[in-house]
Amino acid sequence: MEAFPGGEIVLRWTSFEDFDLVAVYEDSQKGVIYFSSVGSSSKPPYLELKDEIEPTSVEKDNEQRIVVAQMTVKKIWIFAWSFESMLDQTSLDFQANGLHLEVQSADSSWTTKASDLGTGNLCRLGMIHDDGKQIWFENHSDVFDAPAFQEIEELFAFLQ
Repeated sequence: MEAFPGGEIVLRWTSFEDFDLVAVYEDSQKGVIYFSSVGSSSKPPYLELKDEIEPTSVEKDNEQRIVVAQMTVKKIWIFAWSFESMLDQTSLDFQANGLHLEVQSADSSWTTKASDLGTGNLCRLGMIHDDGKQIWFENHSDVFDAPAFQEIEELFAFLQ
């Protein structure tokens, strides 16, 4: 179990859309951290959604954060979605909404760019890897029109 000192995953956007930061992990355990399952930074998998603030009707800087207290899983996939768009199967322009991701630890930081994104209802922004020797971030800019997932297994099947 390697520490990820001061680790945070931060989703930022500049519109009034209601985006959600989502962390999906799979190792000996699997799960999802998002608005309906906020996790805990004091027990496995040591991931916790913080600062869940509803966007207002005024365009401004919005953000959501997931604290990564320790890396106890080998991979954390990082997504953004609009839950409402997932339910009604509509697409959003992630680039036009200024959506970008920052992954921070005490000794490293990584940032994605909104200009790399397109239109859909689910956006895979990146993955944090821990190979036992080092922790690193792999950038992704994949946007999908995904179905509304009813069960966690449907989400994992979609990831394959």
